[in-house]
Amino acid sequence: MRRNPSFVRSDFLTPQQITGFWARDASCRREEPTTFYSSNLKGECGVEDEEEPYEDPAMFDPNLEYEKSIKKSPLRKVLEEDHYGVQEVKKRVLEYLAVNQLKKSLKGPILCFVGPPGVGKTSIGRSIARALCRKFHRVSLGGICDQSDIRGHRRTYIGAMPGRIINGLKVVQSRNPVFLLDEVDKMTSGRHGDPASALLEVLDPEQNYTFVDHYLNVPFDLSQVLFIATANDKNDIPVALLDRMEVIHIDGYTVDEKVKIGSKYLMTKQLNVHGLTERDVILPVEILKELATSSDKSGVNFTEDVLIEAQKICKYTYEPGVRNLERCLGSIMRFAALKLAEKLQNQPKSTLSIDQDLNVGTSTDDFVAINVDEKLLYEIFGPPTCANETRLKILTPGVAAGLCWTRYGGDLMYVESTKVEGDGRLKLTGQLGDVLQESVHIAMSWISCNSKLFNIQNLVVENTSVGLFDKYNIHIHFPSGAISKDGPSAGVTVVAALASLFTNVPMRNDTAMTGEMTLRGQVLQVGGVKEKVFAAYKNEFSRVILPKSNEKDTIKLSEEVQKNIRFIFVDRIEDVLDAAFERGIPKLNVFKGKLSYMNFNDKIILAPMVRVGVLPMRLLCLQYGADLVYCEEVIDYKMLKCERKLNHATNTIDYVSQDEEYPVFQTCSKEKGSIVFQMGTCDAERAMQVAKLVERDVAAIDVNMGCPKSFSLQGGMGAALLTKPEKIRQILTTLVNCVKIPVTCKIRVLPELKDTIELAKLIESCGVTAIAVHGRTKFERPQHENRNAFIAAIRDAVSIPVIANGGSKNIKNFHDIKKFRQLTGAHSVMIARAAMFNASVFKRDGVMLGVYDVIDDYLRLCCQYDANPAMVKYTLQLLLQYDLHTTERGLKLLEAKSLLEICKIFNMEQYYCEQINKQRDRLLRATREIQVELKDEIEHESMEDRIPDSVIVLPVPFIRNHYKDASLMPKMLLQEHSKFFGSKKPIFKTFGITELLFRSLVNKICSFSRFHLSGLKIKSMLSKRQPWLL
Repeated sequence: MRRNPSFVRSDFLTPQQITGFWARDASCRREEPTTFYSSNLKGECGVEDEEEPYEDPAMFDPNLEYEKSIKKSPLRKVLEEDHYGVQEVKKRVLEYLAVNQLKKSLKGPILCFVGPPGVGKTSIGRSIARALCRKFHRVSLGGICDQSDIRGHRRTYIGAMPGRIINGLKVVQSRNPVFLLDEVDKMTSGRHGDPASALLEVLDPEQNYTFVDHYLNVPFDLSQVLFIATANDKNDIPVALLDRMEVIHIDGYTVDEKVKIGSKYLMTKQLNVHGLTERDVILPVEILKELATSSDKSGVNFTEDVLIEAQKICKYTYEPGVRNLERCLGSIMRFAALKLAEKLQNQPKSTLSIDQDLNVGTSTDDFVAINVDEKLLYEIFGPPTCANETRLKILTPGVAAGLCWTRYGGDLMYVESTKVEGDGRLKLTGQLGDVLQESVHIAMSWISCNSKLFNIQNLVVENTSVGLFDKYNIHIHFPSGAISKDGPSAGVTVVAALASLFTNVPMRNDTAMTGEMTLRGQVLQVGGVKEKVFAAYKNEFSRVILPKSNEKDTIKLSEEVQKNIRFIFVDRIEDVLDAAFERGIPKLNVFKGKLSYMNFNDKIILAPMVRVGVLPMRLLCLQYGADLVYCEEVIDYKMLKCERKLNHATNTIDYVSQDEEYPVFQTCSKEKGSIVFQMGTCDAERAMQVAKLVERDVAAIDVNMGCPKSFSLQGGMGAALLTKPEKIRQILTTLVNCVKIPVTCKIRVLPELKDTIELAKLIESCGVTAIAVHGRTKFERPQHENRNAFIAAIRDAVSIPVIANGGSKNIKNFHDIKKFRQLTGAHSVMIARAAMFNASVFKRDGVMLGVYDVIDDYLRLCCQYDANPAMVKYTLQLLLQYDLHTTERGLKLLEAKSLLEICKIFNMEQYYCEQINKQRDRLLRATREIQVELKDEIEHESMEDRIPDSVIVLPVPFIRNHYKDASLMPKMLLQEHSKFFGSKKPIFKTFGITELLFRSLVNKICSFSRFHLSGLKIKSMLSKRQPWLL
């Protein structure tokens, strides 16, 4: 056991006496092995840590000399050579040196570098030491829990030794080194004291000139030591300790900075580490070289290609620093070294280098350098491992882009909200903390109290205590649900999301925001602005909304960021909403006091198609996955001749005309809420009358301004309206003001983009809910390319939803639909020809059905709804395409004249007969119900007007050649009617009549318009049984 000279009163001795005593004491000790740590062991950054933990006290000299030679070296040059960026740190070090030259007795400052891992905090300390020509020592404080690690152990203990501070000075043999205290935020307190408290004396410039280590027990001057501390989060540093340090934040690197660091520093280092030369590995043009070159040429601006390629780095390394980037480069170097070794091994010995080793310089002239491209990255690293949140090109109502702070830098987070009618329940998902939940409640209260600002006061039940959110169940979600989130800075983002949700107006997709809000609508200051702005820049946002009080935080941002981002500083939540939406504070569209529930955002829509877009095809597309369907264009004057009928046989609403054999327009409850009625018109008055006629049966009205067919152009309709702005304004304004459902418009582009945008803005100013744009002019046909750029420009120019049309040429499945939407940037997509050839294009899984499977589904709907055989035949010809003239079915279809014949061709005759029987049964039941309802009214009629109760007058329009099947003629139907009720067989008399009683395709019987009983005309009471049709 060692004998410790604990009896020495060293506080009364001079340093020379202490040294002499220790020397004599050491000479008297018995020789025994001493344990040492190897002096050449290095830490993570290649810096020597403590050595010889059980030291001989005689080896320590208290009279350490100062490093007197502070050379007049180019300090700024040294810092620039070692690190890219970090200008704030470099500036502070240069200030220190300048003051040091003016006043030699300056006490060393206590610097604390705070930043995420991998940004170079430790290496900056080493560079500072090199620039100041001082020795450098690093001590890792992470995880220590004993104050003796700082102050040292008293010599009464076995194995006692000095603390890490004194021991570090002994290692470097200098009184004024650069001393790095790494990870000061990761110290913990234990039963042996608090090491953070022990550091207070070390880092306090007013006290550290008399620091006493328990082992030495004599004052030691630390005032000339340049202490540098590092931490990841300053919030984890004790307040008293933080108060003694000067905090310098080191932010995460931008993509441009990472590229420059990788090409200028890390690549050279990794080449040397792995024994390679620059000719052995060619830097990826797409990842590093071209990025650095493009950035150098343009100063600080990114080109579009550079931004795209920059994301390849983020696919494999998602970090604020460059540590993982260096590891990835190391993996590439190892791959290149392996290839080089294999190449040298396969070469003849005469071509190998003299030393036969795989060291630098072993490459031969015929060796082909490794050219790293995206394919090689996939081979080395596999699929990209980082799927980060990126800026959405299209935002749907209820979604807002927020910015958040994490330990690893800033990040983008979309706040998503949705509502359904309910009892006022609120659901929050995403692992939200208490503060963040309170921010959501504040936002909801502010929206509810300011509902008039958004024109959503009608959502509140008047003259009651029911509030805005009492009528709806609200769900707010913060993505990345596995990560806990907290903080007040999401308040303005939640308000924007809720305002967008209730007004059905999407936010601008180029704007992100952050800020805390109060119940009074004030926007308060938040932290982490630098990190959040960097996240916005990385995700290509061009506008960032910040609190007014955070304006000072943007001054120190790099020129690169300030040049590419426009900052909007606000102090009121109204200012936030005014900047976040294209047209200012969003307002809900209200039609005659009733709300429009038609949402044209993020929809896949069936386009209007002549002779194809009838009821069976529309229902088929809805069945396959379409969100909305447009009916075929109906001319206004043709529709005005129609009368609305309720068809009990098919349970449909038929608009029938005496001039037409079949319904001009037919709809049913299955498409209610999804059907858009398209009309062809050139007159505002007629358009209004048609809209009034059909508005109770459809979800929206569309005006066709894009049809290029000759009959439309000659009638002044369709594409003929594109050059008549006043006519457009008159028609659309009249419809918007006179109907209670949304009004939309479908156009084609004009030859010039400028004219097209002016037309779109004119249409928007009329108050329409959405605009559909076909990307071809009226003179172009499907073989011409669709002008997707025109649609994208319109989408940016207007605030209403834009529906892209005209891309069917390149659409083969649902995935192609999504690609078309991305190309145009439109809110929704409208499909015509692709659906006409195979309606299963709407299937969300992307799996297309066979043509005959689609035909089978289509014919079933045709049988159920008694479709026009001419329309059915035309649609089937389009579906068959090449099989039409080359198969037996196709040739038979060309000869078919009735729906029954068509069903026989495709083996559906039995299903057709079943549906006919069902329709008959429904009609007979409806007839019986009407007779019962009218019986009481007949009894009140005068006797002279009566005829025997057994006589029923049934006027029937009858054209013999329309009934291919004799069993379906009115005469046969009445025979069955008699059998059903057990009455006498009817007597038939044929004469001309103008009133319609039965109307349908095969019979068949449509709806009762007027029922003649006992000679008295009584209006049908069928509508009483289905009030939703009123």
